[in-house]
Amino acid sequence: MKRLALVLVILLSLTLVSSALAAKPSWTNTRMAGLWIATDCATDVFGHYDCGLPVGTLSGIPGDASAMSLDIGAGAVPMVRFVDTYGTYCADTLEMPYRHILTGYGIFTVPPETENVTMWVTFTQAWCGTTPIDPPADSVGLYFCCEANDPSFDNLWDDNPGNPVWGTFWARAN
Repeated sequence: MKRLALVLVILLSLTLVSSALAAKPSWTNTRMAGLWIATDCATDVFGHYDCGLPVGTLSGIPGDASAMSLDIGAGAVPMVRFVDTYGTYCADTLEMPYRHILTGYGIFTVPPETENVTMWVTFTQAWCGTTPIDPPADSVGLYFCCEANDPSFDNLWDDNPGNPVWGTFWARAN
């Protein structure tokens, strides 16, 4: 009886996995899925960097010029993984290992004020190195920018709530 139950569970799992892989997400025109990279410096809407420490001289936003990545999965509610290779929050504020990792999920909207496809990311788990910490309380908005038939506009922007002229400019890794 236990073997039959195990076989049924395995068959059901394989069926669900293959169905999930074959399902076509409804938002594929946004092209948000994939690996994105950025430098940990405030960037204005024109792509100009402000890496002044402890805070940017123009933006007022700290940035340490470390490499960052953002991995966005496929689907209507994609998984999201953020990695900052040198998280000053971890290293300086918490005095913990410097690699800052956040995981969570995204929800898509098209806010009327931006008219750009936006994904609000809620991080549910966070680490400094391999040590778990509390995830951020607020979600992060990523705005997808593109123009039809022009891949140079294929980028993400997340602005800073305290200074929306400055934020992080994300480019495709591939």
